[in-house]
Amino acid sequence: MAGAIYTIKLGADNYFKKECHERQIAALMLDKPYFDAWVVGDRDAHLAAHKARAGTDQSEAATKSESTRWFNYATKIANSVDDIFINIDGDAVTWARSVSPTNNKMVAGEPVFVPHTHPTSGVEVVAVGARVDGWSDMTTDGVRLQLKTIHKRAQDYVVKLSALSPVADQDMKLYLETMLTGGDLSDWHQRPDWKQRQEGTTGNSLVVNSSLLTKGITELVMSIKGTIDWSNGQQILTKLKDKKLEGCTFEQMEAHLEKLWSEQKGICKLTGLKMHLPGQPGEVKDLLVSPDRIDSSGHYSLTNVQLVCRFANFWKLASDNQRFLNLLDMVVQQKIEDLGI
Repeated sequence: MAGAIYTIKLGADNYFKKECHERQIAALMLDKPYFDAWVVGDRDAHLAAHKARAGTDQSEAATKSESTRWFNYATKIANSVDDIFINIDGDAVTWARSVSPTNNKMVAGEPVFVPHTHPTSGVEVVAVGARVDGWSDMTTDGVRLQLKTIHKRAQDYVVKLSALSPVADQDMKLYLETMLTGGDLSDWHQRPDWKQRQEGTTGNSLVVNSSLLTKGITELVMSIKGTIDWSNGQQILTKLKDKKLEGCTFEQMEAHLEKLWSEQKGICKLTGLKMHLPGQPGEVKDLLVSPDRIDSSGHYSLTNVQLVCRFANFWKLASDNQRFLNLLDMVVQQKIEDLGI
């Protein structure tokens, strides 16, 4: 289970959201006087900065409480390891997990500081960021996340006004992590109080299907088997390239494809588009995940397969990866020239 689950605002109106996604961080914004005091661990200086900002209308107790809360917010972000962050932007829901000690690509608990100027107020700001494993708007089993498809009971916990809000309720923590990682939510949804909270909500399909990825991967393996059987069974004058499963069993290929989905984070290897799984809400047929041989002249093997959008697989046909990517670049470049960008 995750160390903690937070809802996070990536800057007022999510202005820092793009930066967080590109840098792979979950970030909290501190005005520079607050940051300068916090980074050296000076709570008194932090409180003095907050008093100057709060003015005389706020009580001393309230001012001190707010100063302490913001100081602790920054500390939690800076020291975050294996925590889940959920960001709400309108109906869009994205989430990320801070890097764990077992990830050898990045250093867990090593904060990122990004000084910048607030785009509207012009105030000097420093983003205090925790390194994350990448932001996603899908559950790990491929279901698109939208606020309207999250149970009303869970919405009560994730729709928050504060910059950083921990989910303290242990049962809700388990529910949210189960939802994000593609687990079975039916036990919660069948509870009388949960049913009552959701009552009156129509037209929205809840995030409940924990088998989309399993079903999708099984279909991929069946499509590989079908392609092999079809290739082996053709009796025509033109010799077809024989296709085989090489160096592994179908069961091993199935496990490998599921691993590829995770490694590619549901992104098409050729186009960079987000792939769809059969049966997911808003499914687009052309974007359905498809198994593609990297070297189209070779057989299906664990080292010669990648996951791509169905349309990309169809367009690529017998081309090799680099040739297809070169052609895509030519199309994109022509589009850019046509638009005069």
